[in-house]
Amino acid sequence: MAELPTGTVTLLFTDIEGSTRLLQRVGDDYAGLLSQHRSLLEEAFVAHGGVVVDKEGDAFFVAFASAKDAVAAAGEAQRALVSLLFSTQLTFNLGPVYIGALALTAIALWQITADGEATRFEGVALVAFYVIVAVLAWYE
Repeated sequence: MAELPTGTVTLLFTDIEGSTRLLQRVGDDYAGLLSQHRSLLEEAFVAHGGVVVDKEGDAFFVAFASAKDAVAAAGEAQRALVSLLFSTQLTFNLGPVYIGALALTAIALWQITADGEATRFEGVALVAFYVIVAVLAWYE
């Protein structure tokens, strides 16, 4: 494991909501999808300086030196997972996923802009992006 960040750190926890239903839905294909999921997430986390503290099943626990890096990694991971969904024959209503992401983004926005790592405009642009994606996903 890489060296953990020190000082004020940002912790990111992930989990596949409804993974049991997904397993029942896709059956034998689940192992391959889970492997792709793990690879995509870990790649995004490491690319943004994240240190994987623990992972079990479909869940990750990752530490970042800054909230900005954690949000960037989470966004990259979400985009990678969405592209995985669209490259397979699985279809989901992603609206609730993006609504949850929007809420977490709003919290991250407050933290990022509060500590001076980004401007309020950058934070608002990030939230606007999630609002647009959430609305589109909700009506898919």
